[in-house]
Amino acid sequence: AAIQIGDDVLEVEGSRDPKEQRHWINGEFNGELKRFAGHKIRYSTNGNRRRYIIYLGNGSKIVIGAFKDWVRVDFTKPTRELFGNTVGLFGDYDQGKKLARDGVTVMDDTDAFGQEWQGPADAP
Repeated sequence: AAIQIGDDVLEVEGSRDPKEQRHWINGEFNGELKRFAGHKIRYSTNGNRRRYIIYLGNGSKIVIGAFKDWVRVDFTKPTRELFGNTVGLFGDYDQGKKLARDGVTVMDDTDAFGQEWQGPADAP
């Protein structure tokens, strides 16, 4: 999963080894996890689960969870102010439309939509 806020990018990759922390901050492998895009960030583990929490203020946060090879992203208390101009798998904030990378084409096929936003295998 990749989260971009402004110019900063956090990427998280799953791993079968629960002790293996695999993330990149602005391209730096396992970069320091104190602040991200001006926001507090916290990393924790619990058994096979790893969690990255980006605190956005007023109770809003982005939670990236990893369990073995699986990664998920959850949003807590999303607001239009924070997420109104998001792109990607989050979809259109106002209407929930699944928009292609061009920002215009509405995709009804969920599998095709996921493939549209999947990064290439050789992506950094």
